[in-house]
Amino acid sequence: MPWMSKEPIITPPMKIYRGKDPELIEKPILKTEDYFEKVGGFGDRMAWAVKRGLQIGLTFSVWDIWGFSRITDRRAQIARTAFFTIPALSATVGWMAMLEISKKSLGREMYQEAYVAAATVPAAVYCVWRRRLAAFPKVFIPIALMGAAYQKSVDENLYLGFNARYQNPNEPYDQMSRPVTLFGESRRIDLMHPKQFRGTIFQPTDPGPTYAKWE
Repeated sequence: MPWMSKEPIITPPMKIYRGKDPELIEKPILKTEDYFEKVGGFGDRMAWAVKRGLQIGLTFSVWDIWGFSRITDRRAQIARTAFFTIPALSATVGWMAMLEISKKSLGREMYQEAYVAAATVPAAVYCVWRRRLAAFPKVFIPIALMGAAYQKSVDENLYLGFNARYQNPNEPYDQMSRPVTLFGESRRIDLMHPKQFRGTIFQPTDPGPTYAKWE
């Protein structure tokens, strides 16, 4: 899911809700932060964009030369590398520059719109690179939606993607935290209250303990 609330929902079942009070929650959930705000100033962010652009361009170049086109001439290899690397570098650097300009121009309340505006640069670079003006929406829309979704998760403190599987310390999903043994989970079989129905519309209430109370 692109966005998931950090508050308890229907699943996973049988979780004790301790509210939003940090004093009641066993382990506080880290707030979703903007990655680019921690990178540094404008120069550091542009350096990050240059690094990512070179990585993308060189990766595609190596894959194309050694795995697809199989060019052996050295000059042709250099030209092929420039064919992929220059557009990739232009797209990432232009995207970051446009993002910073849009953030400064629109203000903090319109950062989502800034990500949408920044998506115009890589889309334009792709259209010029491939000489396909009709491909602008195909590149612009996915990049704009991903950027807006990312900023929305930061603004509203939401999980982005599948980060809920590891960002909540109160819900460990590692193998050591699962009640499973070599022969399966150690519990009494209950045909009337199967575990798969707990916390769902088929069994919304807690059926109670499956063991006898003793003193």
